Amino acid sequence: MKIRLLFCTALLSMGMATPTWARLGETPEQLAVRLGAASSFKQVVNVFANGHAYPIGQILNFSKEDWSVACYMINGSCAKITYVKTAPFTDDDINTILNNEAQGSKWAQSVSTTTVIDSIFLPMMKVREWKRADGAQAQIIDKSFTLTAPEYQRAVDAANGQAKAEAEKKMPNL
Repeated sequence: MKIRLLFCTALLSMGMATPTWARLGETPEQLAVRLGAASSFKQVVNVFANGHAYPIGQILNFSKEDWSVACYMINGSCAKITYVKTAPFTDDDINTILNNEAQGSKWAQSVSTTTVIDSIFLPMMKVREWKRADGAQAQIIDKSFTLTAPEYQRAVDAANGQAKAEAEKKMPNL
């Protein structure tokens, strides 16, 4: 009996130490069940084109231990997730997040795992990228891990299309 109790207590404490993950496609209510109350809410996510801001959604921010999670909501469901850690992502972190977001598919790592960003403002950083057959993408740059559903890119494309249409209306001969 004591061994079983100790085993159950150990399992529970391991589960509590592990962050809870967000999932693409979840509603704000489902995210709140997984992650608790949002620590902040930003009403509008904007796409900037031709000098104008085009709203496409909202951001819910969550904090848990040494992680912060930003969930970009498009039409009421999570279309993009950005995890930020205080420490670099471990292989276990990466595998857990990708497996959690497989949604019946497999992630294929891009060949460009050694891409580096080199600028005056950013140190050289390794970029790792993955894609799913449905068009979802994942990318790690330094201590930021972003997963993007195709719905997010469609919203960005629609906002850019709106910007282009408005520009053509103002200057039809260009």
